Amino acid sequence: MSRRAELRADEHAAGLGFAQHLMTVLRKDYEREESERATAAALGTPFAKEGVTARLLASHPDVCTRLHHLQGHLENRH
Repeated sequence: MSRRAELRADEHAAGLGFAQHLMTVLRKDYEREESERATAAALGTPFAKEGVTARLLASHPDVCTRLHHLQGHLENRH
């Protein structure tokens, strides 16, 4: 339920004209996480990787899902 609420909040923000700004922030967050994952792999340090079960039980949608929905919103407006 809260995953849908998060996507609705993103849609509302996009409707107010903040889609591109929100996508920029989400991409930076995604890139930071990927950088941390790469650093951990280079050092041989285990990095907590989310499995299918963890993603299904997550209270918020993952960044890629949010970006996908926001991109769809931008494409539908043009």
